[in-house]
Amino acid sequence: MISQTSDRTLYQKDGIDKWIKAGARGYFEWCTGSGKSYLACLAIKLANERHPDKEINVVVPTTVLQEAWTDDKKGHIKLHGLKNVNVFVINTYVKETHDCALLIIDEVHTATGAKSKHFNTVIDKTKFNWILCLSATLEKEHKEFLHKRNVRCISTLTADDAVKNGWLSPYKVLCVPIELGDDDRERYDKMHKEFNKHFATFNFDFEFAMKCITNKDARQELATKLNWPLQRIDASVFNWNRNMRLRKEFLYHIEAKIDAAIEITTHLQMQTILFGQSIKGADKINEQLGDKCVEYHSKITAKTLKENLKKLRDGRTKVDYISSAKGLEAGFDLPNLQLGITWSRTSKALRATQTLGRILRKVEGKTAYFIELYVPDTQDENWLKKSLVGQKNVLWLQSINQIYQIIQADKEKLL
Repeated sequence: MISQTSDRTLYQKDGIDKWIKAGARGYFEWCTGSGKSYLACLAIKLANERHPDKEINVVVPTTVLQEAWTDDKKGHIKLHGLKNVNVFVINTYVKETHDCALLIIDEVHTATGAKSKHFNTVIDKTKFNWILCLSATLEKEHKEFLHKRNVRCISTLTADDAVKNGWLSPYKVLCVPIELGDDDRERYDKMHKEFNKHFATFNFDFEFAMKCITNKDARQELATKLNWPLQRIDASVFNWNRNMRLRKEFLYHIEAKIDAAIEITTHLQMQTILFGQSIKGADKINEQLGDKCVEYHSKITAKTLKENLKKLRDGRTKVDYISSAKGLEAGFDLPNLQLGITWSRTSKALRATQTLGRILRKVEGKTAYFIELYVPDTQDENWLKKSLVGQKNVLWLQSINQIYQIIQADKEKLL
């Protein structure tokens, strides 16, 4: 446990000392808001001193993060007087070869793992002296991927520890059930039953079923084991995968959860970020919340996305809400965000940690609330429970009204 009296800057400098002692090759798994960007700046300053004529390459997953470095007024490069720094979005970076004193990969979880398109390419295309990788959360496959390339863990820092040290705002995760209507429940149950009928072919082994989708040898092995013709296995693979996609899409578009997210946002009137997996749902939320809301998703132009973020950040506008579809889960910082709402999700713990991190920036007197809306007795509930494994400060509620009661009680404690 970190001491309550620890100074964050001293802690960051100690982290860089450990990184240097490890050969300036490693990764930090530090929660959002704990100062990973400042760690990178400290490493860059060292590289500037020891390799004054060599470039430093910073690789990030999005233009939002790129601009956090390169902005003429508030970017890290300007604020910290950094030299010889090039900042690349990863998709562009891998198109050429590079030579640098220091390679920094920010949000490295987006570029690691067995299925990564880019991480090994970033390494292969870069000649470097030092490497620093940063992330709030790494799953087992990411760590294994890094370890195989001799990139080791330097330090970990959880959100719970950062809150206890006063570096992040205290928070609560509120899980709220949203019931399906009779027609939707009947539709879901039928879909789920069909899914399980085909899943039984693979003995309910998800990893093996996924393997069978792309691996003919695995399908042949199963056909031999069950004494079935290969065509029957092929049909089971197709039907299982099809029903899995249908079920997922159904859960991504549940109107009752979208309506609940709108109701909660309107009632609480806090600065709010809303997360979902459906552009159609994000559009509906934006439309219903009106001029106080802007959007962020892949069908909006880069120019408009930038303008929308500026409106939310600018305290002179009336914009208090941002509705996102598969975006802004990492690398977006706005200290006054107090409320987060997920109205459709995946099962990834990484996603849950990243979205929570958007609302934890320290503001005196702020308590942050993250609301997870889910449909009970469905795969949606299973995804939520899986994503929250190890998460602290989680409360399972019975109704939306309990959200309001908890927040009101917290306000009264401050009076």
